[in-house]
Amino acid sequence: MLNDLQAPIEHEEEIEEFRLEDEMPMNVGLMHVKVLNGWSNKSFDMLLELLRAAFPMCNSTIPSSFYEAKRKLHDLGLRHETIHACKYDCVLYWKEFADLQHCPTCGEARYKEGSADMRWHRDKRVETDDVLRHPADAEGWKHFDSEFPDFASDPRNVRLGLASDGFNLFGQMSTSYSMWPVVLLPYNLPPWKCMKETNFFMSLLIPGPKSPGREINVYLQPLIEELKELWTFGVHTYDSLTDQFFQLYAALLWTIDDFPAYGDLSGWSTKGYQACPICMGDRSSFGIREAYVMNESSTFCSRYLRGIETRFTRDERNDDTIVENEVIGDFEIFKQKVRPLGASSVRAISEEEKRLFHWYILNNADEISEYCKKHLRLQRRHAQNSMDLYKIHERAFPEWFRAQVLELRQSTNLSDDFFSLAMGPSFDVRCYNGCIVGGVRFHTLCRNDVDPTIVERSVVRYVTDDFIDDVDEHLSHASDEEL
Repeated sequence: MLNDLQAPIEHEEEIEEFRLEDEMPMNVGLMHVKVLNGWSNKSFDMLLELLRAAFPMCNSTIPSSFYEAKRKLHDLGLRHETIHACKYDCVLYWKEFADLQHCPTCGEARYKEGSADMRWHRDKRVETDDVLRHPADAEGWKHFDSEFPDFASDPRNVRLGLASDGFNLFGQMSTSYSMWPVVLLPYNLPPWKCMKETNFFMSLLIPGPKSPGREINVYLQPLIEELKELWTFGVHTYDSLTDQFFQLYAALLWTIDDFPAYGDLSGWSTKGYQACPICMGDRSSFGIREAYVMNESSTFCSRYLRGIETRFTRDERNDDTIVENEVIGDFEIFKQKVRPLGASSVRAISEEEKRLFHWYILNNADEISEYCKKHLRLQRRHAQNSMDLYKIHERAFPEWFRAQVLELRQSTNLSDDFFSLAMGPSFDVRCYNGCIVGGVRFHTLCRNDVDPTIVERSVVRYVTDDFIDDVDEHLSHASDEEL
């Protein structure tokens, strides 16, 4: 196959028989096939390129592109006519209305009056001292005009601003993918138009997933090249307001960005010594020293200020101290050690959940440990082994303890804490999405669906590893109700 490709073409006279003397049939035939098969313009151009490479002797009859084929068909009358219409569908700018610039019915302009707006900063702007209504009122604009009077002599020359910043494509904080658009803003327009999104030019869209950083100059090369051409040579442009052509120039006046992006665009180091490009050497490190002296003085004095919240006396962020009026009873089990977070909701628990909650409370209440031991001794005769004994104890102890408390309450003055333990929890429980325990803030796993910034691991200072393991194991199965 390779040998056949490299072999010279013989019998060129046979190919000459297929040469078309008239290029119109070729154009019509190719366009007919394109329309019937729904070819795209790009695929049609690729086919023409392949045909011209395969049959170089027929290049005079094969069009070089879809645009050329369509242009040549216009000579046959196969063209379309564009007719403008009024914005409000009043008339067609056709026949006797073909040359009108405004609708004869409603008076609406035929074309958008953008040419006059590009001269607004010179013709219609009202200049007032010490009032900044438009970028043309700024000292930078006036200084630029004084430095380049030839550019400033024509108000149609465009002043541009460049804005660039990264944005999260998916709108999620947990997704680090970001893209960087580079947008140009024309400042010639009135203030109510120059900041409209419809008048922005997105010249570049730098893909992610990370910021280009200092390498942004690589991506800005096409834009910088075009800006240089517009500044040096300009572009031949038609002015519909004066009905004449002129040479349009453009200049980049400002950039709009945050401080990190400013460092990337300008190449200036925005960190360390003389980080501010405005102050430079005018403001030495004396200002920093002065600020630190004030900070140290206020910090030292705050240790001796009473009744005033300072960085040393204010409560910790994860303070879990319980107010005295929130303590329910004298039993340790009733002393709240968990500080709930956020709004609460109420839900009803099932019989099984209530049984489990009640048993957990009774089994961890030291005040009734003697009752537990007594019940174990009574049930020991009915159990075959230790495992069987504790199963019987868990199932029968709540009812037995309730009967004991009700009997004692009739004969003696039994405290309300004993009675509350015997009756068990209510069927209605309050649920929270988070809590603070031991100075550590916890959230349920369902909170991750709403706030993606929450991690699923706990970080605890000055706590043993065993406690961290227990907390992690509990959180991996936690729900709103458990908190």
